[in-house]
Amino acid sequence: PATAHFFGNPSGDFMLDWPGNPTGTSLKQLHKHFLDVYDYVSVLAFRDTQNFLTAFVLEEVQYGDLIGKPVVVGVETTEGMNGEDPQPNMTFFQEGEVFMESVLAGVTNDYSSSTAFAGFAVQDFANYIEWATSVSGRHIFYNNSAFDGNDPAVNTADDGAIAPDPGPSNDPWLGKTALLPGQTATFRNYTSYNRGINGVMVDIKNLTNPAGLSAADFEFRVGNDNNPGAWVTAPAASSITVRAASGVNNADRVTIIWSDNAIQKQWLQVTVKATGNTGLIADDVFYFGNVIGETGDSATDTTVGAFDTGGVRDNPTSFLTPALIDNRFDFNRDKEVDAFDFGIARDNATSFLNELRLISPPSGTSLLSLAGGSMEEVLISGSASATVAALPGSVPSSVQHRPRLEAENTPVVQLPERDRGFTPGLVIELRSVQVQGIETLPISHHTIRLVDGQLAGGTLEERPAGNASGLDELNMIG
Repeated sequence: PATAHFFGNPSGDFMLDWPGNPTGTSLKQLHKHFLDVYDYVSVLAFRDTQNFLTAFVLEEVQYGDLIGKPVVVGVETTEGMNGEDPQPNMTFFQEGEVFMESVLAGVTNDYSSSTAFAGFAVQDFANYIEWATSVSGRHIFYNNSAFDGNDPAVNTADDGAIAPDPGPSNDPWLGKTALLPGQTATFRNYTSYNRGINGVMVDIKNLTNPAGLSAADFEFRVGNDNNPGAWVTAPAASSITVRAASGVNNADRVTIIWSDNAIQKQWLQVTVKATGNTGLIADDVFYFGNVIGETGDSATDTTVGAFDTGGVRDNPTSFLTPALIDNRFDFNRDKEVDAFDFGIARDNATSFLNELRLISPPSGTSLLSLAGGSMEEVLISGSASATVAALPGSVPSSVQHRPRLEAENTPVVQLPERDRGFTPGLVIELRSVQVQGIETLPISHHTIRLVDGQLAGGTLEERPAGNASGLDELNMIG
């Protein structure tokens, strides 16, 4: 359980009459009662300096050493608590992750000889995860077009050639956004550019090693069906370039370009790998497609034909009224809709036999990265055919269904049992699935947090079924 730090006040303000307690007296302090009764306590220390944090949990750690019970130190990362005014001395919100990690390292050193000290619980995890490495933007852009000065090289002008997201676009149907696992493709997920897919950008927040980033940190595959695992390797990228703080929310922008028409009339799968260079805790996967000459005239197919050539004919523009970047008839992105675009559509006609498929890439992949340690069962929503891809450190033994107390069938990811103690560095992320709950787990002293429909980081706590949505801690053990 989580307890207030003042329960361990040495002045004895909080005393319980508890006959038979280990101290041999009829009265004992409240923090000792909690440690006697429960497997562990998480002390809400909530200060942002080493001295205060160490002092605020001293009584609990000393008693934990005496009776052999773990004590976790709770720290705060939100700007204000419970809707109140900000309290800077109680939170690491203002100082950030680097400062917090240095303080926590100092507290860890202070208790290096303690057997009870068991790491830290971070509140609120939604804020804490904002400090972590993550992909904040996925873009496709029209390289070597009028919108970047017809320059095939990588430079800041490329930002002007990014296909706008559906929101900022003049017409949401015309905007472009990455297709994510579990979604079904629409016109928003593929371009009609006559040079194919020749430019993609990925914005990575807190990119760990920009200078070391290379093709080895990515995987590119191409195909045109719902089985991306069987797709072939894409043509090699011409270059991968990082521009610092140039992306969404000041993320580092990674620009990847290919030769014109090296990738066209098919889907491109981009995987940003979880590596030491990216700093991601799990691979990030997304898709963009291309159909040269397609105007989005149908929501159910991508055939290029008379409707597309007719659309060009009926919607001409000129240098006096230049076409905007999201104009669906400007296939060569020269800011004019004219005879050249008509010819592009005419010369790239398709039928139901060879059109781009509106794919639905699978979403049942759970990525679990375990840096040693144990986890026995994690329950996720999804179909019975959900697959599990485990990163080094863990090999799932099975995926199966069984009922939960909410009368909901949920796949169970079973991993081989390992140690039952605290698990240093255990990190769990379930991508592209909605986490519904956790049944009783035969592991104690472990807590995990649900964040935006994901399990992200931390270790597991023994809880009854149906209570997962109430978990509010992340234990960083060790």
